[in-house]
Amino acid sequence: MDGADKASRERQTSSLDQFIALELDKNLIMDLWIDDDGRTRQFRMRGATYKMPVNAGAEPTVGDPVDMTVAFLRINEPVTVTTPSAGDTTDLGALLDAQTG
Repeated sequence: MDGADKASRERQTSSLDQFIALELDKNLIMDLWIDDDGRTRQFRMRGATYKMPVNAGAEPTVGDPVDMTVAFLRINEPVTVTTPSAGDTTDLGALLDAQTG
């Protein structure tokens, strides 16, 4: 396995681990809206979650729902992106680690 294949496999494994850590209960519903030119205009992902118990043998409980919508309001327009200050950012990986232990 060359370096590119190994890096790709590691990204896939990491993505799967992050997906599993969402603790989705059964179905993840995804809707995609496209325009007449076949471009994505809006994407929505929603589903129920569960919380794994701390005590062995206990049943999982209902968690908070996941409902995320991304809307693309403008396409092919120039943008300017400014890096936020460190105080205005959050490490999502650290939040996930805190949630999953």
